[in-house]
Amino acid sequence: MKVAKLLLGAGVWAQQNAQDDSQHYSDCSTGHCFPATGDLLIGRESRLSATSTCGLEGEEGFCIVSNTNGQGPCKKCDTRRKWSPSDPTTHNAHNVENIIAFKTEVSYERRWWQSENGKDEVSIQVDFEAEFLFTHLIMTFKTFRPASMSVYRSSDNGESWKPYRHFAEDCASSFPDVEATPNQDTIDQVVCDDSYGKKVPTTNGELVLKVLDPQLTGSMDPYSPEIRDLLQVTNIRVDFHELHTLGDDHMDNSHDATNKYYYAVYNLVLRGSCFCNGHASQCVPKDDEIVNADVYGKCNCQHGTAGLNCEKCADFHHDQPWMPARANQTFECKRCECYGHATECHFDPDVYEATDSTSGGVCEQCKHNTEGRMCERCIEGYYQDPLKNINDPEICVLCDCEPAGVVGACDRATIPGPDGTVAGRCRCKANVMGERCDQCKPGFHSLDPNNPNGCSPCDCDDRGSVMRGGSICDPLNGQCHCKSNVTGGRCDTCAPHTYGLSSGDADGCKKCRCDIGGSLNQNCNTVDGKCICRPNITGQRCNDVKEDHFLPHTFINTVITQFVSISARSSFFELLLANHGSTYGYENIDNYVPARPGTSVFFEVGDLPRSLPYSLHLKISPQGGPWSPIEVEVIRPPTETRDSQSPCFNSKPEDDTWTATIPTNEPLVALGEGRFTCLETDADKGTVTPYKFKITLPKSDDYNQDTIKIFWIERLQLVPKLDTENGYPGFKEEFNAEAPKLMTDYENCMLNTMDLPEVGVIEKDCDAMTYSISSWFHQGAKSCECDQTGSISRSCDPSGGQCECREGVTGRTCNQCAAGFFGFSHTGCQMCDCNRRGTVNQGQFCEQQSGQCQCLEGVGGRQCDRCLPGFYDFPNCKKCECNGHANECDSVSGECLSCAHDTTGANCERCADGYYGDPTSVTNSQCTPCPCPDGPKSNRQFADTCGLSRMRGSSSREDDARGPRPSMVMCNCNPGYQGLQCDQCAPGHFGNPMEPFGSCNPCECNGNIDTSDPDACDARTGECLKCLYNRGGDDCSECADGYYEQPNADGTDFTCVPCGCDERGGDPFIGNTCDKKTGQCACLDKVEGRTCSSCRNNFFDLANAVENGGCQACGCDPENSEDISGEQPCDMVTGQCRCKPGFGGRDCKSCEQGYYGDPKIGKCEACDCDPSGVHDPFACNAWTGQCECKPGIGGQHCDRCERGFHGIAPDCEPCGECFDSWDGIIGELINETKTVLATVDNIRDNGVTGKDKKIFQR
Repeated sequence: MKVAKLLLGAGVWAQQNAQDDSQHYSDCSTGHCFPATGDLLIGRESRLSATSTCGLEGEEGFCIVSNTNGQGPCKKCDTRRKWSPSDPTTHNAHNVENIIAFKTEVSYERRWWQSENGKDEVSIQVDFEAEFLFTHLIMTFKTFRPASMSVYRSSDNGESWKPYRHFAEDCASSFPDVEATPNQDTIDQVVCDDSYGKKVPTTNGELVLKVLDPQLTGSMDPYSPEIRDLLQVTNIRVDFHELHTLGDDHMDNSHDATNKYYYAVYNLVLRGSCFCNGHASQCVPKDDEIVNADVYGKCNCQHGTAGLNCEKCADFHHDQPWMPARANQTFECKRCECYGHATECHFDPDVYEATDSTSGGVCEQCKHNTEGRMCERCIEGYYQDPLKNINDPEICVLCDCEPAGVVGACDRATIPGPDGTVAGRCRCKANVMGERCDQCKPGFHSLDPNNPNGCSPCDCDDRGSVMRGGSICDPLNGQCHCKSNVTGGRCDTCAPHTYGLSSGDADGCKKCRCDIGGSLNQNCNTVDGKCICRPNITGQRCNDVKEDHFLPHTFINTVITQFVSISARSSFFELLLANHGSTYGYENIDNYVPARPGTSVFFEVGDLPRSLPYSLHLKISPQGGPWSPIEVEVIRPPTETRDSQSPCFNSKPEDDTWTATIPTNEPLVALGEGRFTCLETDADKGTVTPYKFKITLPKSDDYNQDTIKIFWIERLQLVPKLDTENGYPGFKEEFNAEAPKLMTDYENCMLNTMDLPEVGVIEKDCDAMTYSISSWFHQGAKSCECDQTGSISRSCDPSGGQCECREGVTGRTCNQCAAGFFGFSHTGCQMCDCNRRGTVNQGQFCEQQSGQCQCLEGVGGRQCDRCLPGFYDFPNCKKCECNGHANECDSVSGECLSCAHDTTGANCERCADGYYGDPTSVTNSQCTPCPCPDGPKSNRQFADTCGLSRMRGSSSREDDARGPRPSMVMCNCNPGYQGLQCDQCAPGHFGNPMEPFGSCNPCECNGNIDTSDPDACDARTGECLKCLYNRGGDDCSECADGYYEQPNADGTDFTCVPCGCDERGGDPFIGNTCDKKTGQCACLDKVEGRTCSSCRNNFFDLANAVENGGCQACGCDPENSEDISGEQPCDMVTGQCRCKPGFGGRDCKSCEQGYYGDPKIGKCEACDCDPSGVHDPFACNAWTGQCECKPGIGGQHCDRCERGFHGIAPDCEPCGECFDSWDGIIGELINETKTVLATVDNIRDNGVTGKDKKIFQR
């Protein structure tokens, strides 16, 4: 909106017609109109204020400068009461309201505003109650006009201010940053005007400010926002900065010198008008405004506008955008059209643009069930009655539709045409039908108001659903019609015990067919039919055993716990083998245990898989007979408990004892035909103590070596009772129609399997029969647990669990050796392999653990394949020959072993080391100890061998009848010894071998001496005397003085290297020595480093450390130096600290060159000397900061002329002889005055004495 042009027109027009307020635009009908201009101050006395007014607190005196000597009449100012033309007693009141033009004919020279005496900074401010157009200002002064002043404006009620213009006698001095010459191209430039700042005239001087200069605005853009910023104001402020004086105030600071200098204004006119944006020709008072103003602040708006300045459209007049009026265009705000259904509206620019700038009004809060920009249509759920007028309050009628099934309820109005609408007709959602839209279409269901389509599609799975009654689902709830084996709301889930949903299956899903024993139940995965298997069971139907697992047989094998000892059993075997060796092979003997008649055999069983009745079956092979019945007893744990839910709850003690007959030629004996004993699991019986079974064999009186009667017992087996009451569920007819036949087949398979010779074997025909039963009975498969030592692999036969054994190994888990084998190991068991030449009767049996065979006399070894100790030459085994010095010899060669009596050799035929003599001699077989020096069994024997030698000087020719020549013993000394009897220490060794328990030991010099040098170490003490390789100490284990240890690269030892101490930081009294381990030199105070080559942190001056007794402290001022935590705070050589800006000195305790102040309190400020006024811009007084000025220049910074000089620094010239003369006279007067004042002070304090007393007496 081009407001600026209107403001410009209004402002220019207002200035042109400022003298004739009667000429203004009064007709607003054809275009813009403007209110009259006037004095904005008239009527606004309460909104006018001044920061200084004389006489507010009481009567004050002031004088008038009326002649050239500066003296004039003096008067009183008393502003405690307002000035009144009719009350002469108030005519000394000079309040700020006096500057407003008086309505009546009163000479303005009779009333004025006046400030307090001697105050330079004073302001006059007016705060308008509204926004006005301000055109110009006229001020008439009673006194001098100010030496400098400014006029400011605010358009935000004083929040911010902008200057209009500055005025000064000397603009360069008063406003050095403000231009003095206006820029012809800038309308809002702030300049300084020096035409109103002179001392003359002394009264009635005027100051005029025009906001807009026609000469400047002629070429300006009338729509410029700068013009609006200049004209529109809410506040005007006039700031007086400096009084005009005659100079005497500098020479005399008394009240008399300042009481004639003040601001006094006769009249202030602020010309302008109220601002109405061209929409009003007059303004009226606001509600709280006085009525005697010249210009009022509230526009009397036309053209449908409103607001203090007609700055907006009036209520319900928003059909057009608000704009300020123009010369030939009113831009009236038009009334909104809402057809009587709304009382409020607003303007929407988007709507206005969409209507090609014809209408932008939008109605608000439409009533009578209407809506739309103009309330021109019915709201959703209502339709327009075609028989009623659009202004009728009853125009909209409620729709009769099912809310859940319609889109927007119904057609709101009738619109003819092929795609037209009919008022009141329900518009059904996509999946809904019916006149009221209250029914789902076929194939859809569940009418829902939240469903955008009304009804949801029948979400049925084609694989499991069927059409029924013409629909695939229930239209009310969407339940699909499922096939027989299908369930679920969508018919997408197989029913229990079925799987594999398929469209080609008439029933939808197939039966699971889970194995009744291998699976936990008859349910399976509905997708792939995978059944839920028992532990370690796998397969689609749970009909396979997991790898490395097996299904045990349904019968339970027990363990013999008490019978006869191994030795008894072995002797019994030997007896049987001796008499019936051809009848019993070792295979049968290994599987069976022999028992004599009348023996009680005890069996026990661990935890059972299930609590059930069991029948007992004994696998026995009786020899001889006939036999009386066997006695059977079940021994239950004494701590057994009975759960009322257990099948054994009703068992009686008398059921645990009975007898059973032994049939002839039947190896498997049922201990009691049709008799069952109820046994429980450990969990049910409440204890882990096993059940025991006592089997007492019948006695026989016919026992001899020729007709032996014996029982061969293999095992006792428990067979569970699996009937329809407490057994396997597969025997129940509800699970299997052929359950009776299945149970009979199972029992036959059980008997056949139990009679097999090997525990882990089962007939293939019975394998499938027993799989399900075993899976159920044992509650899953068991781990093979094949013995890692005796089996070839971890896998076993899935039926029965027989592992694949190594050679010579037997048992289900391959955990023991077979008969004729021994040495259970990872390679299997070894055959006994007894040597027939060395065994009794050439036998082939051995003990299973050790493999020991039965040997002939004098024969030994596990296989009886060698002679016993003291014999040799197998198999004859003759006694050893060792000259009486040994009891054993090599079994093959006969060489003697462990010769005694200090002998050695194959037959102990020579003396051992350390001895000499002839051990084969019949008369003297003794071996004599070597005297080196005291013999091998003494504490002083230092040679291992010795021998006889003829004495020196004898020969064979000297032998005669007196016998052999004399001989002597020669010792062969051990290392470290020397001498005939090895009684001296060799070089490199020390000790005293002549002392009891004495010996020679290597000198402990750590390999750092020459061992061939007899003087390398002390032969008595072992002290090292000639250390090599810079070593030292008694044992050459440490470095010599001046050296320290440096580890070798291979880590085996160290090398001694020089200390290398720095003579600047090392202790001069200690010298070039260091710690022999670390190499640390002895440092002076505050010196560090291995070689004392640097000062510690916060210290410096290593070069002079010897003279100073160590490094010197940096001593940096903590406040004035930089905080560099963890770093060296000062230079290591000079000690210079790192000072903060402005601080200097080595320790930062003084101010830097070019700064001054008190560094003790952390205050150093820049001298800031004017370079043009000084010789050295960085030289100033260290405490006061006074710069050293050039001649004629003064001020602390040397930036102005010194007293007695004039001009603009640095171009200062002497004031001249006149000033110098007056300055000298005034100086003398000041000195004389000071002398008089000193005399007065002395008289006041001490009284009159001396010549002064005489003067007073006269």
